Amino acid sequence: MNTAMQICQTRYDAMLPPEPVDYEERDAAEVVKVLAGESDLVPFFDKRATRTHGHIPGFALNASEAMAQAAGHECFEVQMALAVLAGNYELARSIADKRFLPVLQAEALHMVAKARAAGRVVWA
Repeated sequence: MNTAMQICQTRYDAMLPPEPVDYEERDAAEVVKVLAGESDLVPFFDKRATRTHGHIPGFALNASEAMAQAAGHECFEVQMALAVLAGNYELARSIADKRFLPVLQAEALHMVAKARAAGRVVWA
C-alpha cells in the first residue's frame, strides 16, 4: 500500500528530466561489438525490409565500400591479401592497422549513431 509520501515522491520523480546519457561511452562499446560481429544493433549482413521493419543495412557492405575508398584505390586490399598469402602476417597486420582500422571504426560508429537515432537502441 502506497503512502501519501510515496505517491508524492513517485510523481516528483516522474516530473524530473531524464538523467543525461553518455552516448560516447556506449557507442564506443557498441563499435567494439560491431567490429567483432557481435552487435545486436548493427547486423553484419543486410536485413531485408519486412512489414514491420524497414531495410537495415549491414556492416559488411558498408565496411567494404569504406575500405575501398580508404586510400582512393584498392591497392592496400591487394597488398594485405598478398601479405597474408605469403605468410607475412606482420605486414598484413600493419596495413590493416594503419589503413583499415580507422576507416572501419569510423564506419561502425556512424552506423551505431544512425541506429541510435532511428530508435533501435535498447540499453539497460
